[in-house]
Amino acid sequence: RKMRVVRFEGQHAGRTLHLFLFAQVTNASDVLNALKSQAVEITVISPTMIVGELQILAGAIRALNTPANNGGKLVTHNLHSELVYCIAADKNISVSLRKLGMNIKEPNLLVAAFDADASKVAAITELVAGKDILTDDVAENNALMLRICDQAKIMKHYDITAEELGEVGALENSVATRIACRGI
Repeated sequence: RKMRVVRFEGQHAGRTLHLFLFAQVTNASDVLNALKSQAVEITVISPTMIVGELQILAGAIRALNTPANNGGKLVTHNLHSELVYCIAADKNISVSLRKLGMNIKEPNLLVAAFDADASKVAAITELVAGKDILTDDVAENNALMLRICDQAKIMKHYDITAEELGEVGALENSVATRIACRGI
């Protein structure tokens, strides 16, 4: 099976997040059009800005918690755009979507879908013309994401110094901390 399914626990028990990493995508403009027309409700993220699953999960938890911390409302128009907004270092929605959202010039796309059923999974795999390369193995996925990401661009986006990286030991930990603590 070529996707990763995360099952949340605690206050979000019963919720899921399906992750797909498509390589060699040949129809990015079609995917962008489907997003704009809301033909399918998904998150599409530039994998060059994702260092590992912890970054995505930190953003997902923030997105799921946003209504409870924001008067019952999301900051963006839906949970999937909220995920991109929560992963980003910027508080400006447009800037967040532009910096971390999909780039049609990139050959790879990271797709996330909250609470996807079989028909939504099928719609995603039919929509994106590319090879889904994620697995159920977190370590393998993280190694893959680390190879694809642009670490220098990520460090600049999150304002992470080489000194901090030396102290913390892993870029993913610094990024996840920034996501979890944003606004505190």
